[in-house]
Amino acid sequence: MAFTIHIRHVKSMKLMQVFVLLSILLVNPVVTAAATAHHTRQRVSTLSKGGHLRHDVLVLKAKHNMGGNSEPVSEKREERLLDGTHEEQVLHSAMGAPHEGHGLDQDVPSTIAEDQIEGNHAINSVHALASSLVVPSTGIFLLCILLGNLLTLTKWTKWIPESLATLTASVILGLFLHQLMARHYIEGETFTLVNSVMLNLFLLPIIIFQSGWCLRRSDFMSQFEYILVFAILGTLISTFFIAFVSYGLAYLGLHEITDLRSNFAFAALISAVDPVATLSTYHQLGVEPLLNIMVFGESTINDAVAIVLFNVINENWDNLSYLSAAWRICVLLFGSMGFGTVVSTILIVFMRFAKMTGHTHGEVLYVWTCAFFIFALAESLHFSGIIANLFAGIVFGIYARRHLTEQGERVCDTYLKLSAATADNCVFVLCGTSTAMMNSLRGFEFGLLALVMCLVARLFSVFPCGVIVNAMKKMQGEPNILSWQKLVMMWHSGLRGGIALVLALEVNGQWCEHKAMIVNGTFVVICTCLFILGGSTEVMLRFMGVETHVQAHEDVLVVKDRYYVKLFNGMDYVGCTIMGNPKKAEVAMLEEDSD
Repeated sequence: MAFTIHIRHVKSMKLMQVFVLLSILLVNPVVTAAATAHHTRQRVSTLSKGGHLRHDVLVLKAKHNMGGNSEPVSEKREERLLDGTHEEQVLHSAMGAPHEGHGLDQDVPSTIAEDQIEGNHAINSVHALASSLVVPSTGIFLLCILLGNLLTLTKWTKWIPESLATLTASVILGLFLHQLMARHYIEGETFTLVNSVMLNLFLLPIIIFQSGWCLRRSDFMSQFEYILVFAILGTLISTFFIAFVSYGLAYLGLHEITDLRSNFAFAALISAVDPVATLSTYHQLGVEPLLNIMVFGESTINDAVAIVLFNVINENWDNLSYLSAAWRICVLLFGSMGFGTVVSTILIVFMRFAKMTGHTHGEVLYVWTCAFFIFALAESLHFSGIIANLFAGIVFGIYARRHLTEQGERVCDTYLKLSAATADNCVFVLCGTSTAMMNSLRGFEFGLLALVMCLVARLFSVFPCGVIVNAMKKMQGEPNILSWQKLVMMWHSGLRGGIALVLALEVNGQWCEHKAMIVNGTFVVICTCLFILGGSTEVMLRFMGVETHVQAHEDVLVVKDRYYVKLFNGMDYVGCTIMGNPKKAEVAMLEEDSD
């Protein structure tokens, strides 16, 4: 019986893997199609229905943009001109035209586009999307997974982390595609895969939520005040150092980003650390818990601080003062934290009263969907979706987990981990292929300068913060001191990832004249950090003599008489009262009733 259950569990995991892979890869074409086709539809509709004056102005504008002459053209010709590239025509065809409220439009639901019920537009749009968008994107991803796996099979490359292997394969593939496009064997428009919508709404939510879900609560609680020193003070040191050094290098003519605001925006976004490969290696080697939680906790809170700094610089620079900046940071940071906590609490209460315990598939899908819902809701209300989702993941990991059966908890852990790993791989594939396909050496050179600045800034932020933290620990009688070896490993863990890329894509191009260089530089920093730092983690651990293969209890870092024990126990009591705390025996009984 146990063997049968195990086989069923393995099969369900395989199906989940296929579903997650397809859902993430296919969503980018759909979102891009929706945005582009809606814009195209509006322009064409205005041409066909507007007055003569508006009609003539748009025709002249279209001809001017396309380099045409003053000869009259038909309405179909106008629409064809305004449709633009072949890819835009494909996206327009995929979405169809809006309803006009007469004829066949009255007989079908409003969710069906007009073009889809006239002729064979529906099947043509499917074929066009499949050949122009889905096949290239899924093909690149599959090749990167295969090549990345091959890199881990030989004895010379088996030490490479999975994320680095995927990135290496994507860079190799990107160089190959770049040569094909240079020789005009394939069209460059086909591989326009990076956009902020896909990264923001479909990749980051599950990555951030899963990091909160799997958080070691007791370790995090015991080191929370010290993590804040690294995450807040360290991020501020890094941001100001990179901003002013970069501004000085531009003054010396070493790069072209000469205005202070652009340098500050880049410094804030590139200060968001994302040590995915490092933490993966730590987990595989069983690194001792203090170093593990300090690296994980700092990267978690650091992201929130970097996002808030970036938003303040990107949106409110002209009216910026110390007081307004501090107020904006507090509102966005603590407001987003509170929003994520409150919304996740409400969703868990719904889960409790819906009596979902024992229904494994429903439980897992509910938790998984909440990650995307909370992120999107926070962004729609102008909070930070990343910060809100992080704290929502923490709340779900503590209280929603208690409503899951043992089987449901195992499945949910695996499903969220698999989803986050897939999203992480998508980010690395995007970074690797995009870096390899860069057309400008200026962005590459700026990225290498930025890499040096990041490493030096990380040095100036980690060691002073380490001195402060150790002084605080000694004053409070905290036994878990950060040795210089651990501080070196914390410096070494300063990788960059998806959050830095998302923020780079969100730089407001209306005021920033060098957004392209910032984006290119971010790609280079992410890739080179992963190659240099991510690939040398195991070697550095051995060189620094850090203890590995440690099997430690979750409470190993907790000092029983500290204030935070009573504080978090009180918060836990309130949380259990609101969201429920069923005993495992009750959960097991519900699971048997469901079976």
